Amino acid sequence: MSRPSPDSLALIPCMDKSRFAGGLGDFTNGGFGPRSTVTGVVTGIFGNLYYMQDSGSPGFPMQRADHRGITIFAPPVALTLGHRYLIAGADEEFYKENEFAAIVYVSDKGAATLDAPINLSVNMASYDTCDAGRNILDGRDYLSLLVKLNRVTVVQRFATLPTNGFHVAGAALGGSGVGPDTIFVENQNTVLGPNAVGTYPAVGTVVDVIGLEHYTTNTSTPSLRICPRSQADITVHAAGVDRGTGNSLSFSVYPNPARTANIAFSLPKASNVKLGVYDLLGRQVAHIADGAFAAGNYQKAWSGLDDNGTKVHSGVYFYRLTANGETRTARTLLLDN
Repeated sequence: MSRPSPDSLALIPCMDKSRFAGGLGDFTNGGFGPRSTVTGVVTGIFGNLYYMQDSGSPGFPMQRADHRGITIFAPPVALTLGHRYLIAGADEEFYKENEFAAIVYVSDKGAATLDAPINLSVNMASYDTCDAGRNILDGRDYLSLLVKLNRVTVVQRFATLPTNGFHVAGAALGGSGVGPDTIFVENQNTVLGPNAVGTYPAVGTVVDVIGLEHYTTNTSTPSLRICPRSQADITVHAAGVDRGTGNSLSFSVYPNPARTANIAFSLPKASNVKLGVYDLLGRQVAHIADGAFAAGNYQKAWSGLDDNGTKVHSGVYFYRLTANGETRTARTLLLDN
């Protein structure tokens, strides 16, 4: 049901739109397609909005997505998490997210085996593109599927913290390398509690996040997000304790591009730290940190001033973190203030 129509992919610009949906629907609430049926397992419940997906074959868990998820809007009866359903209604593109609505029939087929969440990196989960050739694996391939971000760091992307969720950066798993280095974890329909800053993990906290890959345009920055189903989908790691990644460092720089770059890093144990900014010729232009640090999570910022307090030119800069004999690097584009 959710696989894109070849006709829509061939449009200029490309449009990732279900072949069963009605007209429009890229940045609008599109029209309904023909009456049809869809079947799948319910993976998430957010009020009257449900998420449903295909299951992998026995012994072959689904790790590579292919548009296997869909949202179910306002069915006439409540659906049960983990049950398989046959539903009759009509497909539409609801602001770039495939949705099944106008539902006239629901048949509960009973409890089903729920696939484990698909492990994604932040890069992969946030990479939003229309893949006309169907040869790029990106965040849209995982739309409406249950996914997991491992050991990501809560960061402050904007001057004011949002009230309806929080941003995370970095991940242990490899991704496309071309997507943004942050993604928003959204409190959809307030399933995590009231929309308030104190509802979410503090900036600098290292967490695992399970949730549904979701797309929203109801913002100044339309984007892919992760929607946990409850607070139980957020696992907080104790400061200074590394679980599952040995003694490796956690390091990220965001946003990209930026006028002021925010730098986040986590130390699994006490370390002598050197953190600097370098130009394309490898010359160090700014010292950010140099000294002994206790285990924990840290936030720094660089506004584009060199060690003499002079504003550097806009362009590409590298950030290098060294601790306990390990080195991590990141690259961002610095914009003029």
